[in-house]
This record gives sequence, structure tokens and C-alpha cells, in this order.
Amino acid sequence: MAINLPQAYSTILDQAFTLKSVTGPAFKGKFEVVGGTTNVFKVYSVTSQAMRDYTTQKNPGAPGGVGTWGFQYQQAANIEQTVTATQDKYFAIPIDKADAKFSKDGSLDASEWMRAQMEEQILPMIDKYNISKLIAAGTVTGTTVASTTATAYSRFQGLMVAATNALVPSTGRVVLATASWYALLKQDPTFTPASELTAESRRSGNYGRIDNTLVIEVPDGYMSDPKIDAILTHESAAAAPRYLADYNQGEFKEAASGYFVNGRVVHEAFVFGKKATAVRLLKNAA
Repeated sequence: MAINLPQAYSTILDQAFTLKSVTGPAFKGKFEVVGGTTNVFKVYSVTSQAMRDYTTQKNPGAPGGVGTWGFQYQQAANIEQTVTATQDKYFAIPIDKADAKFSKDGSLDASEWMRAQMEEQILPMIDKYNISKLIAAGTVTGTTVASTTATAYSRFQGLMVAATNALVPSTGRVVLATASWYALLKQDPTFTPASELTAESRRSGNYGRIDNTLVIEVPDGYMSDPKIDAILTHESAAAAPRYLADYNQGEFKEAASGYFVNGRVVHEAFVFGKKATAVRLLKNAA
């Protein structure tokens, strides 16, 4: 891309609008890698056993005379889930020292490049990937119909009912809602946001709380499937490990006359197998 070195310049940089990371509250699942030396690790979960009727009826013909009496043991089992870090991304920007000197508006400042790269590229990239993993693991709940102001809140309640029936704790639930659907929800006459969307949450931007559930408004384009209006999950249902976050900036010495800005991030996101029932998707018919 061309370097622009204007003869006259403004002291105010034209910076793109950005969002900080939005998916963090939905990826608080805990895990620990023991003795890991590769980008692959395994998560194990226990398989519980259905309850059975206890009997006191003895069977004298059985060995020991116990037969059907007492505990009848069944083999214990567990489930293995393999997680592999598949996302390995980098950027590398050289800045010529003369260009930086002549561009006194700061647009070729190394720290400004790093800030822009983080906010405009890295954080949205990770958020979009995290959301795509929720969508891939989630279950579409309710009918696939057009989203309207008349149905938005009732469909939200359908997600909540499904989560409760799946035994998902009410505390810790998180909804990632597209901006378009969230606007419809707030216009639904059956929904009264004033009681729960406090002045503080309005000031904070895109965080609110509805029916004790944290609601995070995300850009429509963050959804890997454009037909998804909202994702209900639980904060412990998924994790987003960042294996490597290596960001550097400085001055070239022998190699060149100028500055470098580079970085590499290795990351992944996954939903725990036994907690996937917490991830519920609201899909529209658009």
C-alpha cells in the first residue's frame, strides 16, 4: 500500500471506529493442560450412570447367594474431546525512518500502527472466530421465522426455557445478540427494558442484562451465519485459549533504516462437549 506524505497535514488522525473484544464474557470455561508440548490437548468428561431400582430379593442359586440383591456394578466410562490450535496468524509492517520523520502527523508512528492493528484487525478476528465456534456447536431453538418487534422477546424467552430444561444454571448465562435483532427486542411492546437496562449499562455501550442474563450487542457481520440473530450460552460452556500473543515494535539496526511492527497470535476456541446443550441459537428466515 502506498505511503502518503502530505505537505500539509492535520494534527488529528483519521482513525477507524473500533470495538474492544466482545466475546470474553462468553468464554470463561476453565481447563488445564498437563504436560502439554504440542498444539493438541484432550479434555475428558465423566459419563454418569442412570439410577436403577434397588432390590432386596435374593437369588439363592447365584454364586454367593446374592444374585439380584444389592449393588449391580456397571463399567465406568469417560468421554475424550480433542482440541487442536488451528489459528496461527501474523502481521509484519516495516516503516522507513525517513518516511516516519517526514510524516509528522503520527500516522507512521510504530505505536499508532500497533494500536490500529490490535483494534481493527486482531480483536475482531478473534471475536468472529469465537462466535463461529459457538454457532457450529449450538442447537437452533424454536422455529426459523422472520424477526419482528412482535416476536423478539417471546423468542428470547424460548431460548431461556430451552436452557433451563437442559439444566443450564441461570447465573452465568450470556447472550450475544446482533445489533439488528437487539433493536427489535427493545421495540417489542411485551419487553420493558427500563427495569433492567440500567443507566450504567446504557452508558457502557453494548452490555446490558435481561432476566439476569448478560446481553452483549455485536455487529451483525460478526455472525458466521447471517441468519443467526442471537446466541445464548453459559460463561463456563466454552473456552478460548490464546497459546501465543507475541507483539513487537522497535527500530531496525543493521538490517534497515527504519522501524518494525510485528506480531503473531496463535489461538483457538471450543465448546466443552458435555456443556454444548447450553449453546442455543436463534435463527431467522431472512
